[in-house]
Amino acid sequence: MKPEVKHILYLGENGFPVGFAAIQRQKLIAKGLVAQGFELTVVSSKGTHQASQDFPTKGKVDGIQYIFTSDSIHKPANFWKRNWLKFKGKFNEFRYIISTKRKGDLYACLVSTRDIENLIAYRLLLKWLGVPMILDYCELYSTLNSRQQKSRWQKLNHILFDKLAPKYCDGLLPISEFLFRAANKITTSKPLLKVPILCDFERFNLPPKRTSTQQLLYCGSPAYFTVIEFVLKAFDQLDLANHQVKLSLVLGGGKASALQKVQDFVAQMKNKNYIEIRANLPDEAIPKMYAQASALLIPLRNTTQDTARFPHKVGEAMAAQCAIVTTAFGEILHYDFKDQINAFIVEKYDLSLFVQKLNFIIDQPELVVQVGQNGYDLAKKEFDYVNHGKNIKHFIKEFSKKT
Repeated sequence: MKPEVKHILYLGENGFPVGFAAIQRQKLIAKGLVAQGFELTVVSSKGTHQASQDFPTKGKVDGIQYIFTSDSIHKPANFWKRNWLKFKGKFNEFRYIISTKRKGDLYACLVSTRDIENLIAYRLLLKWLGVPMILDYCELYSTLNSRQQKSRWQKLNHILFDKLAPKYCDGLLPISEFLFRAANKITTSKPLLKVPILCDFERFNLPPKRTSTQQLLYCGSPAYFTVIEFVLKAFDQLDLANHQVKLSLVLGGGKASALQKVQDFVAQMKNKNYIEIRANLPDEAIPKMYAQASALLIPLRNTTQDTARFPHKVGEAMAAQCAIVTTAFGEILHYDFKDQINAFIVEKYDLSLFVQKLNFIIDQPELVVQVGQNGYDLAKKEFDYVNHGKNIKHFIKEFSKKT
């Protein structure tokens, strides 16, 4: 007989509770399930943080328990220490899973990973324990070559992951219609529940603090230089003589050389004096950043990579009533996004068309505010983490009947 409080472990993603999009999504899925009465623990098998970060290796955040089984939140610079902690953390992680199961309250495991070896290891252990494994599926990983130069093994790992992951889990939570169909094509027998970007309206419940200067915002990794270059070229073609406008680039992660490449590009631009670059903004500063911005620039390309994904920052901006400026590709086509109503949508990934849209936006500040408010209403309807927590609860209950 299962206990009243059902325990779910969230595995595979390291660094909780501090991190970028993957950690923020993990947090919102977890908060949604905690709100439905589950006990949930996020397990990190290794530390990912720099020495400047400091918080306990075990604790509770927003009702979500977490633990670092390596006993360290940090990623050591020393090769031997780093690999020892990886081994220790993985060993202790498996012990933690087994001990949780032996207590009799392990209901299911959510997994977020891009490593096929990691996924297979979880599958073997959880199959032996009789615990259902549900994969949070957010990217078509074999298409991520633009982010970084990857080794042959990494490329092979991502190809194998995309082909095999849907077969090696009991159910999937794809973030997009593309991934839903891709998983269903690989295995028609596995249950699927689409869980899109999620919005935390409590976190972004700040009054907008916009000034007479319109602030356009771009957020992302400096490794996405092609897209950053596109945004910068568009901004450089704007005539700012009669407008108070600035572009804020908020860049996180990536190598120092990638950030330097962006800085060098900005230095030779005509409109460089209207651009600021902010690197590795602390998590607590994100809500204020959106509250000060008029619009988030997030052009998506007509590529498999951008069609498969659904950027988390779209949800953050909408929750903060910050208008989004994007292109008519990918997941937004499956929701009720309308140009100049609840978003600004450019017909295609084309520099001249994007410039035209930006010129229109800076001429219409009142409309930009209204579009941001309407975007908030759409997000409330479609992307509220509380509502999706209910959906995931019912989805997981189907597995509990089989265990």
